[in-house]
Amino acid sequence: MEISYRHAGPLLIFVTALIVLQRNWARTYETVFSKPYWVTDKLETQPLKITEDTAFPKSPSERVAYVRRECLLRKQQYNGDAISLRRFVGASTRLRPRFFVSNKHKILICNNPKCGSTQWRKLLVQMEYGRGKIGVGEYMELWPKVSLWNFYNISTEQGLREAERAVNEYTRIVTVREPLERLVSAYNDKVWKVSGKGAYFQQMSRIMHVKYGNKTRGYASFGEFVDFILDESDPTNLNPHFKPYSYLCDPCSYNFDMIAKLETIQHDVSYITDKLHFQKNDMFANKSGTLNNKWKTKYHDYYKQLTQEQREKIFQYYKAEYDYFGYPYPNYI
Repeated sequence: MEISYRHAGPLLIFVTALIVLQRNWARTYETVFSKPYWVTDKLETQPLKITEDTAFPKSPSERVAYVRRECLLRKQQYNGDAISLRRFVGASTRLRPRFFVSNKHKILICNNPKCGSTQWRKLLVQMEYGRGKIGVGEYMELWPKVSLWNFYNISTEQGLREAERAVNEYTRIVTVREPLERLVSAYNDKVWKVSGKGAYFQQMSRIMHVKYGNKTRGYASFGEFVDFILDESDPTNLNPHFKPYSYLCDPCSYNFDMIAKLETIQHDVSYITDKLHFQKNDMFANKSGTLNNKWKTKYHDYYKQLTQEQREKIFQYYKAEYDYFGYPYPNYI
């Protein structure tokens, strides 16, 4: 078949376009199907930005895959191998993850303060020691005993092996909460309303007030508390109630089996007990409703007291927690 010169130009353009399309498709195929999705060039250079529309999985076990992806995007690291505790032998308690354990039921809770931590410890005490409802005195006596670091003596080789077996073989669970909301809760509980909280927190609040407010009497304002946090370049030095999650229960290091959120704790605890075949417990029965009423419309007011610079800096201090656990960025920052 002969092709006239007047048709040659358009045909050449059409053939060239097909070649370009084929090459682009081949590159796309190679990128999408020949590499794991978390190491594509696009994802390495453009980490996911969390917005209100981002669909964070609702199931505590499905959330693990999301966190794994975020760890690989942001830290280029996710520990899917056996967990070693050897580096914690002789280490300060402030550097150790906050693991609490039930040997009877083979579960391990990483206990972030202000995320239902007291409720989880009560639950473990009940499970481990066969208690029903538990009083304050009995709880205060028993809860230290369910700490992994008290359960096992890791200063001995046998104790270290037993602790590592528990950490690696038991179901690992962690609970989180909207990070800046958690900070307000910690401030109210441990810095502002400290008259009945013991000498330690009262003294800490007064020190903040003197240093950042130049006042000798009273307790720290929220702005003074935020300045205290921002002044600490090493978060491991912070009280556990103020530490970012990564310094308490690092999601990229401990490969949790289930991730619960305080905002959905009733659903999550029900899901966990069903999956692990535990008897249902009513400890968290009213927690979500209380949170919605107490914090969701009020904690923003604390940040409105701050300067724009303070708001931006405190968000950056805890920003990774938003990314790892799919919380939308606050609209007041």
